[in-house]
Amino acid sequence: VSDADSVGLTGSDYVNMVSFTSSDETIVKAEKTSSEPDTAGNSKSRLKLTGIKAGSAKVTAKITAPAKDGKEAKVLFSKDIAVTVADVSYSKISSTADIKANDEVLLTFSNGGKTYAFAAETLAKDWYLKAEEVAVSDNKITDVKGASVLTLEAGTVADSYYFHADNGKYLNSAVKTDEKGTHYNTLLADKKDAATSLFSVSFDDKGVLTVKNTNGVFVSGSVYNGTAEFQGASSSKANYDKYPLAIYKKA
Repeated sequence: VSDADSVGLTGSDYVNMVSFTSSDETIVKAEKTSSEPDTAGNSKSRLKLTGIKAGSAKVTAKITAPAKDGKEAKVLFSKDIAVTVADVSYSKISSTADIKANDEVLLTFSNGGKTYAFAAETLAKDWYLKAEEVAVSDNKITDVKGASVLTLEAGTVADSYYFHADNGKYLNSAVKTDEKGTHYNTLLADKKDAATSLFSVSFDDKGVLTVKNTNGVFVSGSVYNGTAEFQGASSSKANYDKYPLAIYKKA
């Protein structure tokens, strides 16, 4: 930004001067993200692209000085970026032999004939992880929508992994005891930690998935006040989950 264009601008002006728009959000979603700041600390002006379905779209990155002090808004920088989203599908797996570190997966649960996938957002501050409905056909998911793709990082014991979400955070768990009893929660954390972010993954002889934290908390899906979310429901496998979990691996 030149000296002439910067006259009268404040820090908050600069943050809001950056915009990213997609010509077709049904193909690719373009947005600013604050999850991974760059080395200069510009945490609110990074571009995040989310492919929604196969196709091509144009993403426009723009810097606009706001209308201020009698001056009209002025576009200082504009660039079009061609984005092509390829066909991607995720197939349901039923064996730990089918997954390994660096795999990209969707963690899901089913309820009332619908399937929900993990989404890397928090509700009510830290505790409840949002889930997004996804369409399943022939044990495949081809439309991710707002769901989060998780990259598996190898754990320290067999069949254990860190679930690294696409917003840069890690699946995590916590146990909290208060006057109402003991609560088991699944949440997101900035860093992986062996005590709360390492999960073992196992399937029984019927292909039923269990994801268990090293501190004894089982990941489960739930619908709470009409909102689908992921929780850690109990330290007992017998009653930890009303809704079956599944992992879908990127083909």
